Amino acid sequence: MGAGYAPGERGPNGEYGIKALSWKDMDDIVRRFELLNPYDREKLPGSILKIEDVNFHNGKRIELFALAISAKRYLMYHYDAQGNIVIVDAKAHGLGYLYSPRNTVENDPASDWIHEAWHRVLEDEVTRPRPTLDWFDFPAMMRIAVTTTAILGMLKGITKPKHFIFTPLPFPTYDRNGTKLEENFSLIMPFSKRREEWASTKAIDTRTGKKYGIHPGVDRDGHKTPGKIWVKTYGNILGEYREHQEAWWTSGAWSIATVK
Repeated sequence: MGAGYAPGERGPNGEYGIKALSWKDMDDIVRRFELLNPYDREKLPGSILKIEDVNFHNGKRIELFALAISAKRYLMYHYDAQGNIVIVDAKAHGLGYLYSPRNTVENDPASDWIHEAWHRVLEDEVTRPRPTLDWFDFPAMMRIAVTTTAILGMLKGITKPKHFIFTPLPFPTYDRNGTKLEENFSLIMPFSKRREEWASTKAIDTRTGKKYGIHPGVDRDGHKTPGKIWVKTYGNILGEYREHQEAWWTSGAWSIATVK
């Protein structure tokens, strides 16, 4: 592919876009870095830079597109012959700590919830969104191992040492002046693969030992059920993910670029 301008700022001659290097330019740069290879050239020849495998499909180099929120939050994709989006590299940074809200099939990227999540982010930018994903309203869960006797004591009869438990993610609470309260809940609950039962399972506050019901998401009318704690859903997490750049990411803007 030849060099050109990807969507973005204007070029030096008034062209609208960011200067994109051609494939030949990139190959030349990779070759120049062969001089910096510190290894035995007979055992490990070539450049310290690599054209990644995602740049090829069925042995043929393809045009890739990228959408980036920050340095570690990005995906790369291309379009198939029918114009459908095909994700080839979806980073899990900022999402991978969560337990999967859906069953996955080994070696099937289409069943990967990270791919689904990124596809939804991408739809909001470049195409019409599909119906809301069925796992959006599940309470977001972190899975952690039971490693302390204090936690084991709270879940006595429910779990065993070294087994897993869930940690729901409560919304932070604030006083009337808008100051975040320090005494926020720290919740744990039994691990279960029955995702449809998560919202009806009691959670334990590790600070007090009290049990609470959980309410996925915030009630739009502000109504709060006594004895229940509002917790974030996967949809809430994904909404924050789209807008939450890393602290040093200063541009505060999305980037959609063509990689040729």
